[in-house]
Amino acid sequence: MTIRIDPRSAEGIQSAHVDAADGIDDLAGSIPESVDGGEGAPDLTGILAEVADAAGTLAMINRASSEMVTSSILDLQVTDEDVAFTFELLASEVR
Repeated sequence: MTIRIDPRSAEGIQSAHVDAADGIDDLAGSIPESVDGGEGAPDLTGILAEVADAAGTLAMINRASSEMVTSSILDLQVTDEDVAFTFELLASEVR
């Protein structure tokens, strides 16, 4: 099986993960600390706390994914350079 990853596409994926994490972090400040929900206010506040926690985890996953994609891009570039160098050596020996 062959997987081909265009560097620009990989950079787009990396950027999308960063943008997603930034967007989640930007929204974190808009979550209310208290809710006027009458008798249900404690439950609603608890739900909002869980949502905020899950959002924080999601932002962390997006940042980690971004770093993994960046690492993959660098690894692919190094591999391509190593392969190109090997072929250049072989070509010089054939000449």
